[in-house]
Amino acid sequence: MTPYTNMISNKTICRDSLKFYSSYFPLVSLTQIPLAVLVLLQRFLDPFLENHPIVAVVILLPLFSIGSSLGTAFNYILINLPDRRNLRTFLKAIYSIGPTTITTLVLTSLMVAMFFGLGLAAFILPGLYFMALYFFVPILVVSSSKQTVAQYLYASKQIVTHSRKNFFVTLVIALATFLMELPISFLVNQLSEQFGYAPLFDVSFSICLGGLVDVFICFYFLALKEEGTT
Repeated sequence: MTPYTNMISNKTICRDSLKFYSSYFPLVSLTQIPLAVLVLLQRFLDPFLENHPIVAVVILLPLFSIGSSLGTAFNYILINLPDRRNLRTFLKAIYSIGPTTITTLVLTSLMVAMFFGLGLAAFILPGLYFMALYFFVPILVVSSSKQTVAQYLYASKQIVTHSRKNFFVTLVIALATFLMELPISFLVNQLSEQFGYAPLFDVSFSICLGGLVDVFICFYFLALKEEGTT
């Protein structure tokens, strides 16, 4: 089931994404568990990472890429369920995608992490470019027939670069996601100093922001699918 039956404006996609996000927030939050676990791991390793930043690039960046991809894929599965409020149905749907698909999600995530990391090393903007280019890879992995890792990456690139509008929207999402991390990190630090419980605030903001971004990406993909772009 897809929410759209014809061409839809970005304003409508934003409205529908927020409506879905608020209506199914508990299950959307559940899709962010892999990312939440990694945020906790990062918090735990912070003292070590300050002296060994290369570990963050070599290990944590790929892990966060995997966690983000799983969140996007799980949200796409949730959006397409006929009964979205049934936790058992949702868990069965995730389980049914099988180990082969999960393995492909991991492998594509590692490739995206490599491109993203190299792009960040080249003055940040190329990293955002690659981030935008491969936004739809997790969705393609769980929604299309079995392909190679390179084919999924190429398919996402084709969708994003199909028109200037597609590229602009995905680039804005990537830039907004990147920039929102700065004030959120500042707010988390301020709340942590005031109340303690730093990991709790970190995980809460990560779940909320990650879920919202994932839902919008999925709805945007579905709108493009109805337009015949995908």
